[in-house]
Amino acid sequence: MVSPNKIPIPEKSRTPKLFAETPSEATIKTIVDFIRAGGKPHLCPWHTHTNAPEGAIVDYLEEFTIPGSKGRPHLWGACPCCTDCYPKYRVGLVAWFPEERVVRLVGRDCFERLNPEAHKSRYRELKRRGERSRQIAYLLSNLHIVDDVRSVIATNKVIAQALDEVRKSLQQSVALLGIPLWDHIRDGNLHQSIEEVVTTADKSGQTRESTRRSSRVYASVRGQEILDPTRSSVLRLLVSADQQLASIAGWRDFLGLLPHMSDAERAKIARALKAGLRGTERASDEIDRLQCFFRRQTLSTLRRWSTLPNCTCRFSLELQDGYILIGTDRYQKVRVNLPTGLSNTPRRLSPIASSLSASADGS
Repeated sequence: MVSPNKIPIPEKSRTPKLFAETPSEATIKTIVDFIRAGGKPHLCPWHTHTNAPEGAIVDYLEEFTIPGSKGRPHLWGACPCCTDCYPKYRVGLVAWFPEERVVRLVGRDCFERLNPEAHKSRYRELKRRGERSRQIAYLLSNLHIVDDVRSVIATNKVIAQALDEVRKSLQQSVALLGIPLWDHIRDGNLHQSIEEVVTTADKSGQTRESTRRSSRVYASVRGQEILDPTRSSVLRLLVSADQQLASIAGWRDFLGLLPHMSDAERAKIARALKAGLRGTERASDEIDRLQCFFRRQTLSTLRRWSTLPNCTCRFSLELQDGYILIGTDRYQKVRVNLPTGLSNTPRRLSPIASSLSASADGS
C-alpha cells in the first residue's frame, strides 16, 4: 500500500552520509531513538535517501516501528528503495550498505525486490541477533536471583512434603470408606438436593402431582483439589525446579562468558532459569490453594454441610488437634494425621522473580 500524500524530500536527505565502518550500537540506538521520538525517517541525520543499486549487499542493523502510525498511512515513512517520496511503510529497518558505506531507513519488505535472497537471509540474521542480545541481557540481569529462589524452594519443600503426605492419607481414607467426596466437591461447590412437588393439569382438568428433583449450592470451599487423584505431587514440582536451578548454581563463574557462548549453551542456561522460576511459582500457587482445605473455616463448612439431611454426599467429619476424623457415620471413622509443617506460611518469589517467571525473554 502506498499513500497518495507526497512527501517533500530535502536535498540534504539525498546527500550520502558516509561511514568509515559499520555503525556502532550507540549510533544504531541513536537512529532508532530519533524515530521513536517522532522524527521522520527521511529527515534522520544518518539516513541517505537514495535508491540502492540492484543486487546490493545489505545488512539489517535494527527494526523499528513509526510511532502512532497504525491505521494512519499519511504518517508512514517514504522508502528510498521503492516509493522515494510517498509514504510506504510503518515498520522499517536500519539498513547498512557496506559497499556504499551508507545507512538507509527502508520498509521492512521493500529491499526484497532488489535482492530477494539477501533480504531473507539478512532479516533472519537480524532476528537471531536480536534474540541473542535479549537473552544475554536477560541472563546478565537475572542470574543473581538463583540463590534466593533456591532458598524459597528449600522453605516450601517442608510444606509440600506435608501436603503430599496428608493428600495420600486423605484419599486412601475416603476410598477405604467408600465416600465419593471428590465427585461431589470437585467444582468447589457443596450442593444440597432439592425435592419439589409439582402439580400439573391435563386438558380434561384432571390434576396430578409429581416430584421434581434438583440441587442448589449450599456453600463454596477452596482447596478441594487435595482430593483429586490425578493431581501432581507438589514436592516433585519443587524438586524439579530446584534441579533446574542447581544446574546453573555456579552462575558467578560463567557470567562474564555469556556473550562468548554458543547460542545453544546460552539457551540451555536460559531454559534452566525459566523452568526453575516457573516451577517455583507454580508450586507456591499450589501450596496456597491446597492449604485452604485444612483451614478451620473450610473444615467447619464441610462438617456442617455433611450434617444436612439433604446433603448430596453423606459422611462425618471432626477436626481435632493435629488430626481429622472422617467416616461414613459417627461410629465408622478413620484418622487422618495433619503433618508438622502443613500450616507453615509458604515463601513467595520476590516481585522481580515472579515477573520473570512470566516473562518471555528467557524462552
